[in-house]
Amino acid sequence: RGAAAEMAALLWSLGALAETLESDLLLPTSAAAATLFFPSVAAREELCGVLATARHTLDVCVFTLSDRRIADTVLDAHKRGAAVRLITDDVTAMNDGSLVFELAEAGVATVVDSDFEEWRTAEDGSMRRSGSTPRHMHHKFCLVDGQILLTGSYNFSWSAGIVHCENMLVSDAPYHVRRYGEAFEGLWREVRRAMYVSRQEAAVRIQR
Repeated sequence: RGAAAEMAALLWSLGALAETLESDLLLPTSAAAATLFFPSVAAREELCGVLATARHTLDVCVFTLSDRRIADTVLDAHKRGAAVRLITDDVTAMNDGSLVFELAEAGVATVVDSDFEEWRTAEDGSMRRSGSTPRHMHHKFCLVDGQILLTGSYNFSWSAGIVHCENMLVSDAPYHVRRYGEAFEGLWREVRRAMYVSRQEAAVRIQR
């Protein structure tokens, strides 16, 4: 029995060692990884720091953008010459304190979502639009230079960083970066452009 117990312990140790080798040596190590939890002023600054590293592209897909600190970071990337794109919700874009149209007027390429269109098959076999259903663009993720992903529950609002319980994951895992990139491109093609001159014009166009 003693020999059997020793053998079982040895096998368990070897299994644990194999798992350690797989996780620590065989799998790629992330050069950009962080888990941010809010409310936290430090986490908010770290998030802005990641966004500020954008040199070529910055794709932002968020439900709300009303935090001046973050908006300035996004605008600075645009001023540096990075290709910045913003996708956001058509309803929250109109909220008091929203900085969406300010960024659009400053030259940041901006789009808002549209209603979900419903289609039906007509008697002749053709597809015809039968109506629409209101929906929200509720994503919260960003892609920095097509290499770093930020995603989580965090809205780009002051209260999200200072008051609410939120989270944001930062990763350069190629698979996830690619999948989120594909999602952004698909949504960018789908939603309507929002290069608005004023909030009044924005309201009219969104209602259309």
